[in-house]
Amino acid sequence: MKFEFLTKFKKFCELFCHAASRLAHAHFEKQKMEESSTLVSDSMQLIATQVVFFVIGWIFFVQMLFRDYELRHRFVQLIFCVNFTLSCTFFELIIFEIVDYLARSSRFFHWHLSLYLMLFMVIVVVPFYISIRYSTLDIWTCFAFLHK
Repeated sequence: MKFEFLTKFKKFCELFCHAASRLAHAHFEKQKMEESSTLVSDSMQLIATQVVFFVIGWIFFVQMLFRDYELRHRFVQLIFCVNFTLSCTFFELIIFEIVDYLARSSRFFHWHLSLYLMLFMVIVVVPFYISIRYSTLDIWTCFAFLHK
């Protein structure tokens, strides 16, 4: 009689654990699907704001910084606007962290993406452009050298 109760209790615990694990697995799968959809929607929101930041940076560069100079190099304007956009994105992500606006994983992903893009721009693109701009080689010769 005593052992019968223990076996029934053991059977109940096994069923309960099995049901709990299935429920947890279903919840994890649902959360995983929601997280991937939130990453897409959060990315769309950040891309939209980055386009706005890029346009603002372009207008600021053309009308305020270099209105008196004859700077006609579009690549310089592009580099400035991309760096301005990434800087504004950092500021935006800090604000989103304070107010807890986007999903945490999405903020984390976009923070690292923006950080690595900014580092790439500052460490690779800007020095490469400066070296090409002030060298005697043209840009296509440098790209042909890098391609070999």
